[in-house]
This record gives sequence, C-alpha cells and structure tokens, in this order.
Amino acid sequence: MFIKYLHSYETKVIDNTSEMLMKSQHQVYLYAKQKFSNREDENIYFLGDVFNDSNELIYMDWCHLLPMGNDIITNERYVDCVFRKI
Repeated sequence: MFIKYLHSYETKVIDNTSEMLMKSQHQVYLYAKQKFSNREDENIYFLGDVFNDSNELIYMDWCHLLPMGNDIITNERYVDCVFRKI
C-alpha cells in the first residue's frame, strides 16, 4: 500500500484527531475509491490519491486547500480534459 509523505502540519492534524474519526474517514476513502475509480467514461473521477506524489504543504487547515493543492487538482483535471477529451 502506498503511503503519502506527510508534511509536519499534516502530521500535527492527524495527531490531534480522534482514532475513531481517523478510522471512519479511512473507511469513507476506501468506499469512495471502490465506488468511483475507473469511471472516467461516465465523467466521474476519483481524486482521492491526487496528492500522493506531493511533498509540499497542501492544506491550510484540516480540509481547505492552499493554492498549491488547488494547482495540483487543476493540473490533474487539465490532463483529464486534454488527453481523455472530456
């Protein structure tokens, strides 16, 4: 299983999050990945792994993205649009 590099801020957020919330969010991630992966022909894209290759700080808090995070998503969607001709 691939594990994303965590920035020190991300590690701090995780360390301050309840174990129950972490487990429930992991289950949501697994369900979403199973449900929405490989559905590009329906214009459904799973972006849950889009930050896996980044070592940069992406989040400004527990859920809001910094400009770097927005750029990564924008670039991913651009590639989808250009190469998959959405």
